[in-house]
Amino acid sequence: MRGKAVAVICCLALLVGCEGCGVLKEGPQRERQSQQGQSSQQGERIASSLKDYARSLLDSDGGKISDQQKFALEKAASGGKVSQADYERAWADCKQCIVDKGYAEPTFDKYDNGIYALPSYNTDGASKEAVSKLNDDLYSCSTLHVTDVNTVYRLQLGNPELLLDDREVAG
Repeated sequence: MRGKAVAVICCLALLVGCEGCGVLKEGPQRERQSQQGQSSQQGERIASSLKDYARSLLDSDGGKISDQQKFALEKAASGGKVSQADYERAWADCKQCIVDKGYAEPTFDKYDNGIYALPSYNTDGASKEAVSKLNDDLYSCSTLHVTDVNTVYRLQLGNPELLLDDREVAG
């Protein structure tokens, strides 16, 4: 059962923790990466600006995000940034969604830079179906309330130039 807990943690880390890096997010940049053969050239960007990137997320929404997340992205598309208040609200909405699905109120992990991440859940002794439901519910709440806002917020903090090449971002 410990393996299931690790699997859940890894999935959640990829779902929420890495989306700001721009490599797991579906949409326009995923198409560009495929066209590039999974590599990027020096100086290549995810989008020309955070405004344009937020607009592309809105355009590819497909009705899968909450009105609040949409509102925060619209503000970012016009102002170029997700405010800390909108970021906090998105995570509060995600928390409430998780509670509404019947789980205990989660305490999100918060890093020194203000970035949140879903906590790990102990699934020891849980059935395969229960673990699958947990994963589905966490994915649903994250997608609906926080995924795109989290992506833009993380980019504006850690990669404001929107560089595709992780080596350039780190350098």
